[in-house]
Amino acid sequence: MGLLFQNQGKLDVAESLLREALEGRRRVVGNEHPATLVSMNNLAGLLQEQGRLDDAELLYREAWKTSRLALGGTHPDSSRFLANLIALLKTKRKQ
Repeated sequence: MGLLFQNQGKLDVAESLLREALEGRRRVVGNEHPATLVSMNNLAGLLQEQGRLDDAELLYREAWKTSRLALGGTHPDSSRFLANLIALLKTKRKQ
């Protein structure tokens, strides 16, 4: 639902829903579950879109590091999280 609001440009509502989803997944299935990692990545993407690059970087790093440990460094999600982190770092460097 959060991604739907994000796509509609309703970023404040989207952030609230994405944070709620992340916290719920952390509580129910744990920090290393693939769904939790995807929620981290989704929230990081929203924060990046809002220009909150330092906050986004922290979440991208957490998602990537945790996924490497839980899923392995060659898992597609680990690769995607790393790619998102690298893209963010490139954006930050250009500023």
